[in-house]
Amino acid sequence: MKSKNFLLFGNEAIARGAYEAGIRLATSYPGTPASEIMNYLVKKKSDDFYAEWSSNEKIALEICFGASTMNQRSMCSMKGNGFNLCVDSLMSVTKKGIKGGLVVAVIDDPDARYSDVVQDTRQFMETIGFPILEPNNVQECLDLTKKAFDMSEEKGVPVFIRTTNKIGHLYSPIEINERKSSRKPEFDKTPYKFNPYSKEKEEIIPYFCSGCPHEAFYKNLRLPQDFTVNGDIGCYEMAGFGNNTKDDKPIREIINTLFVMGSGINVSQGQLICGQKSIALCGDSTFWHCGINGLINAAYNKHDIILIIMDNSCVAMTGQHPVPKISIEDTCKNLGCHVEIVNPYMKNRVQSAIAEAIKNKNRINVIISRAPCMLKKKRELNKI
Repeated sequence: MKSKNFLLFGNEAIARGAYEAGIRLATSYPGTPASEIMNYLVKKKSDDFYAEWSSNEKIALEICFGASTMNQRSMCSMKGNGFNLCVDSLMSVTKKGIKGGLVVAVIDDPDARYSDVVQDTRQFMETIGFPILEPNNVQECLDLTKKAFDMSEEKGVPVFIRTTNKIGHLYSPIEINERKSSRKPEFDKTPYKFNPYSKEKEEIIPYFCSGCPHEAFYKNLRLPQDFTVNGDIGCYEMAGFGNNTKDDKPIREIINTLFVMGSGINVSQGQLICGQKSIALCGDSTFWHCGINGLINAAYNKHDIILIIMDNSCVAMTGQHPVPKISIEDTCKNLGCHVEIVNPYMKNRVQSAIAEAIKNKNRINVIISRAPCMLKKKRELNKI
């Protein structure tokens, strides 16, 4: 197709620029003055392009993280207020970066016409440190978005497209072109590439407490070689700390990606969209903190992931603090998930549950590995 002139407004031009850049995935949460970006992209869904309304902006962004690990281009769009929810996730990739180009499009509302506060998102963006591109007209909305993807892959970090509703809602005839072909998805297996918490260069690397149920689960875990493991924050993240050749343990090499609390569930969804098989890890406390939101998104958007909830009945890493006394399994079942509860010390039970989850791939499979934290148990026994 030769270039043609079309009448678009700024937000649509950003969407068109991302589409022409060959993105594999686009995510967003509805929020004026940014919603029109996704309104445009959901109409373009095809075999090599997927777009969704996610449950919130953090989930939307971390799904794009998953696509980036597969060397696929993606864009997450949001209003300025929604960007606040993403700061933690964005800070997690400042240390080691990303792979496939990732553009975060943010539409600010300087007059608070659609928002409750006046906010200049550039202040947050500058603190995070990733490049910021600011279109001054509708044609630049398209052109700079395409440039942002090239810049993202050149620098290995996300790139921000930041504008306001003044440009985002301004109509103008602009030049559009053909869509660039998407690449073949492939997980980047560079050791520790997607884990800013890895400790392979440190003198002493932490390990599980004696008798820890998480260690037992990992020892009994068997996965096909083409699976990735997407971790989360908690004691169980030690399975991604890496080795330094002095006190090496295979378990420290299990986790492939680790970003922030609740991210494993969302990264798995992004990888699944790109055709990658994986399991996601999440603790019982992390599930209630923010993991449940990711599972809601998986249920709503029909992402049939495998989720392992490491339930040791406390927030062990911080000192065995309490967790909500609410049934995790009932909550997951109410979302339509298939649930299995396993004792992590029972090898056959763990392996059969994993095998069944892999076999039944047309549903969300939740496996709850349940056994108490040994430190908590010892403390309770010493009180008797």
